[in-house]
Amino acid sequence: MKLIIKEYLSLLKESKELDSLIPELLLAMGHEVISKPQIGVRQNGVDVESTGMDEDGIKKVFLFTIKEGDFGRSDWDNGTLQAVRPSLNEIIDSYIPKKLSPENKLLVKKIILATGGDKKQEINENWDGYIEINSKKDEIEFDFWGGDKLALLIEKYIFNEFIIPKEQRSLFRKALALIGDTDYDLSDYYQFLSELLFKNELEKESDKKILKALRLVYLSLNIIVYWSQSENNLKHGLLATERTLLNIYEFLYKNNFMKKRNFKEILDKVYEKNFQTIGNYCKKIYPLIEVENGLSFRGHDFLQESLILFEQLGILALYGNLYYLSAYTNGNDFDDIKYQEINAHLKQMIKNHKGLYNPVYDEHIIDISLALYFLELWDEIEFIDEWIYNLISHIEFAYYQGNYFPIDTNSFEDLVECNLGEKKEKKEYIITSTLIPTLAFWCVKLGLIRNYKYLCKISKDIYKDILKPESDEKKVLKVSRFTVLVVALLAFLIAWDPNNSIMGLVSNAWAGLGSAFGPIVVMSLFWRRTNLPGAIAGMVTGGLTVIIWDYIPLVGGQTLGTYTGLYSLAVGFLLSLVMIVIVSLVTKAPSKEITDEFDRVAAK
Repeated sequence: MKLIIKEYLSLLKESKELDSLIPELLLAMGHEVISKPQIGVRQNGVDVESTGMDEDGIKKVFLFTIKEGDFGRSDWDNGTLQAVRPSLNEIIDSYIPKKLSPENKLLVKKIILATGGDKKQEINENWDGYIEINSKKDEIEFDFWGGDKLALLIEKYIFNEFIIPKEQRSLFRKALALIGDTDYDLSDYYQFLSELLFKNELEKESDKKILKALRLVYLSLNIIVYWSQSENNLKHGLLATERTLLNIYEFLYKNNFMKKRNFKEILDKVYEKNFQTIGNYCKKIYPLIEVENGLSFRGHDFLQESLILFEQLGILALYGNLYYLSAYTNGNDFDDIKYQEINAHLKQMIKNHKGLYNPVYDEHIIDISLALYFLELWDEIEFIDEWIYNLISHIEFAYYQGNYFPIDTNSFEDLVECNLGEKKEKKEYIITSTLIPTLAFWCVKLGLIRNYKYLCKISKDIYKDILKPESDEKKVLKVSRFTVLVVALLAFLIAWDPNNSIMGLVSNAWAGLGSAFGPIVVMSLFWRRTNLPGAIAGMVTGGLTVIIWDYIPLVGGQTLGTYTGLYSLAVGFLLSLVMIVIVSLVTKAPSKEITDEFDRVAAK
């Protein structure tokens, strides 16, 4: 493990990463960290100040000056303020007499040069001579913490046996060993995270031990990210930051730790690492975006190409939205040039890659919605209108052709079977689709009348083809209009509040769709008595429950969702099931023809 950590330290070459690592290490060692590095603030040679017990058992004040990389003669006294010798002089001449608190002036002052690299032999005489001249017994001491020393301390105080058993170390090492393989799924790292946070009853430990475990997770993530960078495989670093962010958030939220400042700081650091990694990844793919079909894998299977394209679309759109939200929530000014750059590349990606008109998974609506949200922020309504029109037309064409229409599972096996294997009934793969309703939501929200009417036509055709082929035209038209109207109404109500967050909209959208349509699918598959009135009653009940639960303040100015803490999907799903059963029982039973068909399919 020491070698792994040292290698990681040697990779810290940008943005003062070591500056943020050393305070975390000192806290794990039991130090009180008094000051941390501050950008743009003159600190008289000291990057970090702490007090704590030294190896000799004496309490001292530790004064760190930090540099990156190896320490050689060119770093010693090169005529700049960033050189090592002027920094050490500043500490002795200015920081110790003027900046130290009165109580710390009484302690032995230990000045430490810290670097992630090594001390070159060429500098030994200069270093040793300086120490000999400036050391004062019981007053001033010097030390060098290079890669070897830091790796030893990190292994001892962060990667220790109590926090990370040998089995978990093995998972972590395996993840690092395989991270250069583009087909690797990071399962070992994900298991490492899960066992560390959720399988050892960590929540029952003291705050000190929990904080130590969270620091371990953060350090492990950094190692994974930098390893992925060194292997030129930023994708794994991106996925690792996403999973780590979600896991830590889940751990803190479930155990009511969000208000603990030290815990929340770790979560914030992981978020920043995630944001930084997404940005680095997007910059890497920018040159490919600018070329027509630059992200496509020519000669490869269309299905793989589509999956790759929508994934890249979602990543870039997420980067843009995170950038906007970070600036907005932190009250910072936007970097207009950077923001315009993201917008330009997102539009360019869609223009240059026609595969983004052909979603093959229903869940690609997530990537599409992220892109639409960002484009809406830029008031790119005309561009959005054209893109949605192309999406609808390609979905319609794919449906009637019988190949490459978006299936409602996330199984690659289903995708291959549906398009390349033995043909199956289309309704088996599209009946619970949320893609068309979600596109309807965007059409209503943005006032895209042409596309709205186009979706009405699709809803009519799919209803007639899948749900009830024998229906007459008038009945089909009525049902399709009713369906789209319900979807549009739900969309309008959700979109009405401009203060809705992305997370809230997505959460409530899934709750509404799941409550309205999920019970219908379940009951129609498993209960032969289910009829049309019951299905309609269940759909309306589920949808209305979510609206009432999440949007109407009924208890002391709070919604029922906020007051009870219960997710509206659970409540809406249950009430919808109950209503389907009740209404189906009190109304006319399905015809014998329908029940016989149900029995025939169920017997297979």
